[in-house]
Amino acid sequence: MIFAGPLVIIAQQINIGSGAKMVIGVGATVSAGSAEASGTVTNTDTTRLVIQSSASGSGSLICGGTPAATVQRYVTANRWNMVSPTTNAVDGGTFFLASGSDSWLTKFHEPSGTSGAGAGTGWIYITKLDSTLPPGNGFSYYPSVNETVPFAGDLTSSNLTPSLSWSGESYGYNLLGNPFPCTLYWDNTWTMPNVEKTIWIWDGSQYQSYPGASAPHYVPVGQGFFVRATAESPSITIPASKRAHNSQAFLKNGDLLADLSFIVIHAYNNDYEDKVQVSFAVNGTDQFDNGYDATKMFGLAEAPQLYIADHEDNLSYNHLPLISTSETKTVALSYIPGIDGEQVITAEMVNFSEMNVTLEDLKTGEKQQLKQNPDYTFMGSKADDPERFLLHFNSSAYGIDDPGSLSESNMKIYASGKTIFIKSTGDAISQGGVLCLYDLTGRQLAEYPFEKGGLVNVKVDFSNAYLIARVIKPSEVRTAKVYIN
Repeated sequence: MIFAGPLVIIAQQINIGSGAKMVIGVGATVSAGSAEASGTVTNTDTTRLVIQSSASGSGSLICGGTPAATVQRYVTANRWNMVSPTTNAVDGGTFFLASGSDSWLTKFHEPSGTSGAGAGTGWIYITKLDSTLPPGNGFSYYPSVNETVPFAGDLTSSNLTPSLSWSGESYGYNLLGNPFPCTLYWDNTWTMPNVEKTIWIWDGSQYQSYPGASAPHYVPVGQGFFVRATAESPSITIPASKRAHNSQAFLKNGDLLADLSFIVIHAYNNDYEDKVQVSFAVNGTDQFDNGYDATKMFGLAEAPQLYIADHEDNLSYNHLPLISTSETKTVALSYIPGIDGEQVITAEMVNFSEMNVTLEDLKTGEKQQLKQNPDYTFMGSKADDPERFLLHFNSSAYGIDDPGSLSESNMKIYASGKTIFIKSTGDAISQGGVLCLYDLTGRQLAEYPFEKGGLVNVKVDFSNAYLIARVIKPSEVRTAKVYIN
């Protein structure tokens, strides 16, 4: 029997006996029972059950039992592909002996792979044909021609709990993968104590992040993905109940939730792209929201790298509380070009009808209203300070100052993280001053003298608080309400 897609087959029991063969083509789906595996497939020969794969996707099987099968995984030439075996009995020889080209296979070593894993740290080459590659573990494979790798062995139909390691706050990255012969639905409901609720999938130039609540995602057949342990004794259960038939092609973006107000900032340079997302909702906080926020993993050095520097870890997703029309939120946006030259930033906004967004370029001093003009083109260099941009949300771009008086002042005050920024123009550039902080009752809390300069950054010793910031210079006194994370 050859099932070619699009085709849906549902049966309670499937028995593939001697002389029979079942081939599930790309786009075809076969179910024995449900995702909870109430039905079974019986087969003892890997050549009699074949699930095919191509550049457009894979066939799909949901069943109970552990039937023998061959599950194909299409891989693209001249790039690293994050892969994961779909059967047991897979080893290094599965790749090297099946390959008709030069090829390289690696695994990821958590104790040596830091948050800069995308830059190449932590990878170990696999050179032995008998190296065991178990289901649920991820690997990275580089062929010099397009290939279809056959995983031959017994299928998995129950929960899988791969081992995780954690070597400290700067580490914790573990490369796992989808162990099932169907897509795997990733969301915020998996059991994963002491693990960030985000997966990262390599798209050829960037690690695309998918926080479980903000960006649920269908993980394709044979696809590897990263998770990050955050403390001792991390664990994760890859749930069989999340198996699904889905035509999700390899590495497509997950669905963003429509009930959030969010903005996606895209950066384009050197024929590559990167992006970050900032969202606002009633359940958002100024702290790290596990499942909504996502740590940034850095991609190719020749690709642009865009990230949010509001937390101890750089972020690619930042989920914040709702802000009223009288409030302003400033988010620091950092950027590293792939190559020197022209760079483009584009904003995509959803449910932002009541909110203004201003992009401020700290290098040039330019400010642009992104709702009126979502595209910003500028010149950039790898030698530039990465902390180049600020995103100001709501009608006023600067604290509680009257927007109508901005042009009359030579100082502007805003905060990001635990840093207060004092931007000066005109005579104020050549003047030092004092930053005084008050609580909302007017009680003075601290003073911070600072030197002259066009943009001064003052680190403060407060957290999770609204404060009144007063800047005193010989030529002017300026006050703003700020929030310190």
